Amino acid sequence: MGRSHAILFATALSFSLFAQASPVQAEPAPIIDYCGKKTSGNVRAITAGRCQLTELSLGNQALTRSVKRPTQLVKELNARFLVARVAAQKAGYDINVTSGYRSLKRQKYLFQRAVSRYGSKAEASKWVLPPEKSNHPWGLAIDINYGISGTKARQSAAWLDRNGYKYGLCRRYKNEWWHFEPLVAPGTRCPVLEPYAS
Repeated sequence: MGRSHAILFATALSFSLFAQASPVQAEPAPIIDYCGKKTSGNVRAITAGRCQLTELSLGNQALTRSVKRPTQLVKELNARFLVARVAAQKAGYDINVTSGYRSLKRQKYLFQRAVSRYGSKAEASKWVLPPEKSNHPWGLAIDINYGISGTKARQSAAWLDRNGYKYGLCRRYKNEWWHFEPLVAPGTRCPVLEPYAS
């Protein structure tokens, strides 16, 4: 074997050994969950653990549509509201879900009623989305204190607007002071308000 062949063989061998060496594996990111106290309204982040029996799991990210349509509010959204409600009560406010999960049939009815009221689908969509676009039939939207008269009801919803991010609840639209969705992980600042739904 000539010198040039030996060099090529050694180079190929070292490249082969290098290619077979496994790269350094990065440590997987820790699994974080958020737990809320049923009685105190406090939220804590836990790593690779489980919520205690006295706590509800709030999830660890924005809640999104599942593959299968639910028939009620998504469990983590309901938990986020329940924990936030306790905190609101401690601060002297009363928040209530006046509309949450809606069937497709109910959402269609509300949208058609809005079209009659506002004169077009485009204008109606600024207030009520059609069933295929709304998050209510996905169990991922709640209306707080809507239809309850008095300034206290609106002030209580305003408390949630200011503090909801702690629980992963965000007001979504400028024109709807009552509409909240689980747009972020608990403790994460909410996105900028959209002008209206459509």
